[in-house]
Amino acid sequence: MRARPCVLWVVALSVLMAPLLLSPARAYACSCAYDPGDERLVERAEVIFAGELVDSRRPALSSLRELTFAVSRVYKGQAEAEQLVVTADNSAACGLDVAAAGAYVVYARAADGKPGKHGVRLQSGLCDGSRPAPAPASLGTGYPPGPSGAAASALGSGLGRGGVGAALVLVAASAVFIVRRRRNRIRRRAGTA
Repeated sequence: MRARPCVLWVVALSVLMAPLLLSPARAYACSCAYDPGDERLVERAEVIFAGELVDSRRPALSSLRELTFAVSRVYKGQAEAEQLVVTADNSAACGLDVAAAGAYVVYARAADGKPGKHGVRLQSGLCDGSRPAPAPASLGTGYPPGPSGAAASALGSGLGRGGVGAALVLVAASAVFIVRRRRNRIRRRAGTA
């Protein structure tokens, strides 16, 4: 049985587009230089807290690490008593350099563009100002964290918004092609009858 040309076209286009949709994003080495006393770090951070690293794990098929801190003091924003922070998996990708359990001061912002408020997972990186404890005196005495809520869900797929958008465009273009092709065939048959 002979395959229809439009089916072959869709298959060929899908094969050609697959590497573009499924390939990983470009990686760049992390490069940041800042003075640990720089006030801009405090201004940029939505949440600043001091806490003990109690867990570090890398979800399957993810380039991120999930760090769980037992928060002792909050200096800016709101943090839970047990706070989840996501970061790149290694320092070359600007991930937090927290190799072992210990006390840290974490400068963070809301993950996924959500506001940095109680109950939302946070993200931080090497260039955000996080460091081993103690907290700088310029942050003041701080205040206690909020109660712990439910842990944040695992990270989404590696495709991201761009890949999903490109896939939708591909499907729409294929549908338009097929509809036009069928209309042309119907018109040709109507003209020859």
